[in-house]
Amino acid sequence: MQAAKQDQETQIHEAALQREGVISRIHEVFNELDKDHSGEMSLMEFEEAISDEGMVTYLSVLGLEVTDAKLLFCLLDRDRSGAIDIEDFIVGCLKLRGEAKNLDMAMISLQSDWLVETMEDVYSKLQELHGTILPTNPLNELPASMFAADVAATSL
Repeated sequence: MQAAKQDQETQIHEAALQREGVISRIHEVFNELDKDHSGEMSLMEFEEAISDEGMVTYLSVLGLEVTDAKLLFCLLDRDRSGAIDIEDFIVGCLKLRGEAKNLDMAMISLQSDWLVETMEDVYSKLQELHGTILPTNPLNELPASMFAADVAATSL
């Protein structure tokens, strides 16, 4: 029982060390990509850095397959600021590492978020338009006796 517990603790410790190593390597990659050392990367800076085959290979070793730089940038730019900082990069890389399924799921999530935001904008604009065209319900302003006369006339 004691040996099993020690084995489990050893595995947990090794996994933590491995994760720290991956984070350290991701940090190094970010520093390589951030050519102007501003602490952030624009899409242009990112695309330029990703055009280097060696960097694509390095990202691949980290478990990130880069087939579309713009898509990867959008997935890493969590706050949609148009720039990726070190936190965005590390969190995004950790989430996207692994099989293509992780990348696919992240892409679906991004598209879903975009659709929700777009639908909210459309709904808001429709509400504004409705208020502009029909500021009040014209039927509520008509006298009730007018409808009574119409009902009486149609029932004859």
